[in-house]
Amino acid sequence: MTFLPADRQSLRSDSDLRAIPEQHLVLVADDNPMNLKMLKRVLLEWGIPSVTALGGSQALDIFRGHSLKNLDFSAALLDIDMRDFDCLQLAELISASPGGSQIIAMIRSPLDGERAKECKRLGIRTILKPLRRLPLWEVLHSQNAGLLATSSAAASSTAIYKTAGASRLRICSRKTTS
Repeated sequence: MTFLPADRQSLRSDSDLRAIPEQHLVLVADDNPMNLKMLKRVLLEWGIPSVTALGGSQALDIFRGHSLKNLDFSAALLDIDMRDFDCLQLAELISASPGGSQIIAMIRSPLDGERAKECKRLGIRTILKPLRRLPLWEVLHSQNAGLLATSSAAASSTAIYKTAGASRLRICSRKTTS
């Protein structure tokens, strides 16, 4: 899959991230480096710091490392179809740990009955690919995640992305061979 930016906006500098509390950190896991790069860029544009992981195994290592330092993620944005590690197993490990990270699974199509039940049981929210900026913004700022409640970037960014509902990150499905 490949993300294509819907619009061109400048990235915030690293100095902007120092003003955002640590508790608003997002873990982003995908097995496609381009998807990670684009998601990190969009989150940075919104003033949301993130840590990216290339696959589920690396995400678990990062999550455990942060937990040992008593650093929690506000949310974990996980590709449900990672090849190296089952997303639902990763989500279960994250949701069982203290800290209450909101888990958001990026899915390509509606889940089958069993996976949908498992997501509901674990409290996982889902968002369909191709990702659109407005639904991503809304899921990250839902009652459970509330990422930018204390950020000065929230007010100005909300207006930009509420009016940019048609803006999207396009994901072109990669072809897999079995």
